[in-house]
Amino acid sequence: MVAVVGALAACGADGASSDAYGPELAFEGAVPPEEWRDAPVDDQEEYDDSPEQPFQDVTTSPLSTFASDVDTASYSNLRRQLRQGVAPEGVRIEELVNYFDYDYPAPEPGAADPFTVTTQVADAPWAPGHQLAMIGVQATAATPTSRGNNVVFLLDVSGSMDEPNKLPLLADSFELLVEQLDEDDTVSIVTYAGNEQVLADSVPGDRREELVGILDGLE
Repeated sequence: MVAVVGALAACGADGASSDAYGPELAFEGAVPPEEWRDAPVDDQEEYDDSPEQPFQDVTTSPLSTFASDVDTASYSNLRRQLRQGVAPEGVRIEELVNYFDYDYPAPEPGAADPFTVTTQVADAPWAPGHQLAMIGVQATAATPTSRGNNVVFLLDVSGSMDEPNKLPLLADSFELLVEQLDEDDTVSIVTYAGNEQVLADSVPGDRREELVGILDGLE
């Protein structure tokens, strides 16, 4: 019997990994433990029940799928819940696995194949006679750009965002980003709630007052 775990490696723009703070924080841009901050506690925080999936026989269920994006939120959420002394909830295994950088080899920019596949098979420590297969997919490292960016903000302005640490904090954060743009950049701002509204359509990045005014007017 073989159980398969698919993991997409996360890496920085230059393809480098970081383990400056040990294996627990082995990812690009890690924050040391002393600088961790608890996320605001929402009294309405709740998660749907997600029971463990039963064993699947490959003779009747031969296919498995995984997302091509890299989400890492579950590890941070689990860490926060443990630090608060509550039982972890809402943990997605693929997000937990993808939090760490596995230093998979990446294809060079312009390579014929845009990703590499790394596999490993080992005995399952909790199930004698079973094996685990790890399949790691690493895409080409992103090429960083500093000029000529096309930035699109898709912002939720529904009633659920009416908290000081939600929409106002989001607008303040985007204002910091706008301050780093120039005339070679373009910015579009689209909001959605009951319907979508285009507030800025390809506005040059050096028109900061206009962009900040739009962000300040969000409600």
